[in-house]
Amino acid sequence: MAPGLRPGDLLNDRVNDGGGRHPYHAILFGGWENSAKTSFWCYSFGSPPIDKVTGASFSRSSLSGHPTSHYRALRYREIVDGGVYFGHNAEGGLLRYRDSNPYDGSGADLSGPDTVDPQGWSQVLLSAQPGTVA
Repeated sequence: MAPGLRPGDLLNDRVNDGGGRHPYHAILFGGWENSAKTSFWCYSFGSPPIDKVTGASFSRSSLSGHPTSHYRALRYREIVDGGVYFGHNAEGGLLRYRDSNPYDGSGADLSGPDTVDPQGWSQVLLSAQPGTVA
């Protein structure tokens, strides 16, 4: 499970031991902390507050207090490989740029812009009229 994880993947503890010691739990994988892919950071969702966890590892017996063996990795089917960046033009239109390797420190592999919304939008529209934005 470990080496193939990508930022945004969900680690879902779907085992309930019946005794209440390890109820269901979810972790959002944030990314690898080293090139060997043995240490990672994540957000742990349980009872509030949500915790940012660093130094997590699958070699340990537990993750966020739950048995490591209980977790199953899930990936949202619409996740985008590489990096996605957004910008706007002078008219307020929303533009999208893709970076095929966001970790290489180079802008040579950027593609775009792709127009997401040519007319733009405002914070007022999003906040006061959320049902009107498609």
